Amino acid sequence: YLKYFLDMFITLKTKIWLTILTIVLLFTFFTLYYFPKQQGQTLLKNYNNEVLNLAKTVALGVKIALNEQNYEGVMTAMEFVKGTPGLKFVSLLQIDTVWDESHTRFTIKESVFKTYPDTIKPDPGIQSSDSIIVKRAVFETSMMSGAILLGFSTDAIRMSQQKVQQTSLIVSGGIFLVGLLIGLWLARNISVPVRTLRDAARRVGKGDLTPIHENFSRDEIGDLAKEFNGMVQDIATAREELNESNRSLSDTNKLLNTTLDDLKSTQAQLIQSEKMA
Repeated sequence: YLKYFLDMFITLKTKIWLTILTIVLLFTFFTLYYFPKQQGQTLLKNYNNEVLNLAKTVALGVKIALNEQNYEGVMTAMEFVKGTPGLKFVSLLQIDTVWDESHTRFTIKESVFKTYPDTIKPDPGIQSSDSIIVKRAVFETSMMSGAILLGFSTDAIRMSQQKVQQTSLIVSGGIFLVGLLIGLWLARNISVPVRTLRDAARRVGKGDLTPIHENFSRDEIGDLAKEFNGMVQDIATAREELNESNRSLSDTNKLLNTTLDDLKSTQAQLIQSEKMA
């Protein structure tokens, strides 16, 4: 039923525009939604991996410094990420095992031992959110058990996503413009010639055998127009031959009628002569 509806009530030009619109909408969906979303997920994943690797690097430096009892080396290791863009804080956590009075149960207590910069006091239990990425790397030494807590802002990711969205918007606009131009070109080179052929066919049905004089492109539609003109010429030739045959038949009928009249006259004369004899 849908195919019947499309064939009956939707013109060729409308079908062309619907096809172009569908393709443009699909490209727009991928460029404005799917690709930016995938790109954002990839950026977030890579950023998380980078922060985790930095946390592991700092934790390794702190572990080496503590094993060597080099307390200045601890600060040097923590300041390793000092100039990294997006850094919010880097904290050295001390992890202690706290037993109850009966020494049957214990809890893990985490406390901030040192933080850079000093003005920030992060919660040891802080988790990643939309505005910050938090990663931790645990280490173990003879002096203490601890972890490096590293926090980075997600502003760089949001800026990258905004750039991707702006680029996607520009690409979508370009795709829409190209689709519009393609639609106009197809409508001009397909719909208009087809309507011309349709109108010419209607004129032929009414007896007007005027050929098509428009210049068509050198493709299947142009070949169809040439064949149509050839058909019209054949019909005109056949009509002329038929008219000529009708005229010849009319002359023959006239001659036969004259001959028949002569025969009747001759017969009447013979009958009269016989009666006189």
